Amino acid sequence: MIVKLIALRATVIGDGAQAHYNVAFGFRILGSNDAFSGVAICEPGGVVAACDIEGDGGSFAIERNGGGLGIRLARMQVEGMQEFNPDLALRTTV
Repeated sequence: MIVKLIALRATVIGDGAQAHYNVAFGFRILGSNDAFSGVAICEPGGVVAACDIEGDGGSFAIERNGGGLGIRLARMQVEGMQEFNPDLALRTTV
């Protein structure tokens, strides 16, 4: 399964030690006509941020990856227009 990220937006909520990020994201899975989306609440942490997806959609961590960022999935199942996506953390190619 190949995933193509189609949207990502982060908004900072609060300031100082109380700050967190709301990350809106969307993606499509190659071979599917559905578009999937969700919102995660991310807390700054040692890896960069630990994120919980609203609606029991799972969680992920944003980590440094060389000069960029990477995402480590614990579980990600969010709603599309027609169905929920398969759990992306269980897939070998994301």
